[in-house]
Amino acid sequence: MYVKDFDDAVRQVVDLLYESDGTAEGKIKTFLLRGWFDGSARRVLGGCAVLRAIAKLLKSTTCDDSDMRKHFDRIIHVDCSLWKSSRTMQRTIAEELNLRHVMHIFDKEDEDDDFRGVDNSSRKVIPRIASLINKSLRDERFLMIFHNGGSEDIDLLESGIPLYGEGKLLCTYGGRFLEDKWKEFKLLHTYDIYIYPAAYYYTNIAPHIENVLHKEAAGVIGDTGMDGINTETVLDCFLYSLFLTTRLPENFTGVDYGWATHACNYWICDGILGEDKTWDIGNTLYHVIPMLGNSTYETRRLASYLDGQKKPYVGWYSVTSNKLRAEDISNVPGSASSYFLTFQGDDPAYVRNDLFQLASNNLRVLKLYNCSFTFASPPFQCCHNLRFLWLDHCANTGKKQSGGPSFLNLLVLDIRFTDYVFLPQMIELMTNLRELNTKGVSWKPASHAWKKLQKLQKLRLTESSDVVTVDSCSSVDMMNLELLDLSGNTHLEHYHPQEA
Repeated sequence: MYVKDFDDAVRQVVDLLYESDGTAEGKIKTFLLRGWFDGSARRVLGGCAVLRAIAKLLKSTTCDDSDMRKHFDRIIHVDCSLWKSSRTMQRTIAEELNLRHVMHIFDKEDEDDDFRGVDNSSRKVIPRIASLINKSLRDERFLMIFHNGGSEDIDLLESGIPLYGEGKLLCTYGGRFLEDKWKEFKLLHTYDIYIYPAAYYYTNIAPHIENVLHKEAAGVIGDTGMDGINTETVLDCFLYSLFLTTRLPENFTGVDYGWATHACNYWICDGILGEDKTWDIGNTLYHVIPMLGNSTYETRRLASYLDGQKKPYVGWYSVTSNKLRAEDISNVPGSASSYFLTFQGDDPAYVRNDLFQLASNNLRVLKLYNCSFTFASPPFQCCHNLRFLWLDHCANTGKKQSGGPSFLNLLVLDIRFTDYVFLPQMIELMTNLRELNTKGVSWKPASHAWKKLQKLQKLRLTESSDVVTVDSCSSVDMMNLELLDLSGNTHLEHYHPQEA
């Protein structure tokens, strides 16, 4: 399907739905919208935005009601792009059909599953409600517009959607933005029509792609109900993972960005999110924006469309190699706001003292993996605006560390398998620190100093190299602590004072 723009894609799909009356051996027709990119792509883009626009159009007063009624008796919009469970999907269908008298059945089944400890994602459809849904639809010319955000096969027959009749099903899959490979519906073992929107060959596709992404960003804002955030900001949060991922070789998985732990931290520390309610907004966005795991054909293609169309994102860098030498690493540009350096050789790569000089005023997010430098005077000590620091498997090239710089603006610190010593006088100056993660390092030497950081909200102390007591990780001074993770500590003890 060749389209001029996003709105043209919506109109053409609607026309296709109107023009495809009649059934195949009495079975309902199913239309699968694959979104932008060609049919060989393993991921899709924009399907949710197109379906949402179609549902809005057909349900709005501006739609030609008489024309729509020639083809459909009922429009059902089931948006499960934020997938929860098959039961939640069935409940959404029942709500669209105004089956209010069955809602108490859903409530009772959920209460019973709560009592039995059944996870929300494992809750199944309710057969007696499926019978009511089937009865409501089997004799009608319905159009069901369905977003499948789940990762498993979906049997819509079990939910009550009839296999035979005059209904039509318009589907897409995945959540917002660029999503994973298609998962087949069991219902779709019927007469299928696949729809692949594409721009005309003579058309510059980049503006279309950007428009689709803004539509998806608007959908994210609608899903979350957030105020005070615009589509440009939401889009930048997605593009952060896109551009960092595509800096890597195709299908390269050797860089750990730690999205599950740090996605929100990156957005805030890099400055993508503003100052108002940043942490609440970041945490909310993390649950609705997909994080990309590795560089693929589709991600690189999408990045190529956007590179130069929007701002160039020259501030986000990810450098990786297994053959790096000190002279091979170019100085970090002054425009860099986030920088990830990953060395995969057997020995740590030496990081020169002048590597970060040009970026000293702008760099806010830094991760170094398998690198070596002088701990007492690290090459990044000139970066006074650093908000996020992650040192992983780094080695000291100097004498035994007896001091070092303090980072007054640091919000997040992550130290893993690196014997970087933060002395008490260094720690006490880091008064803005909100999150501290350590793994495979000693906690004991400066535990009393970390406990004095009153703004600390998350403390992860895992796989410590020495004995950890719960008492050494808790303090009345850390009054804002929300998360304490002591997993992986084989020498975990609870201190019991001896009785007098």
